[in-house]
Amino acid sequence: MASGVAPGGTLFLVGHRPIDPATGKPTAAANQVQVSVESAAAGLDPSGWELVVAEDRPRAVAGTGVDAVILAKRVS
Repeated sequence: MASGVAPGGTLFLVGHRPIDPATGKPTAAANQVQVSVESAAAGLDPSGWELVVAEDRPRAVAGTGVDAVILAKRVS
């Protein structure tokens, strides 16, 4: 997906953590392939991308679960 973003463009990814880091218990996404903050950040060359947001965000309203949120701007 990142290769399709033009210079100055934005890449936005959201995934659901399969294991809740606060409890260590499986989430509803446990059997799904999801994006993680670590894997997304590792796949973006820092010389070509600015990470604006790269963090896990708990979903207290929706119950147990954590969203991995990545927002990156292509700089070259």
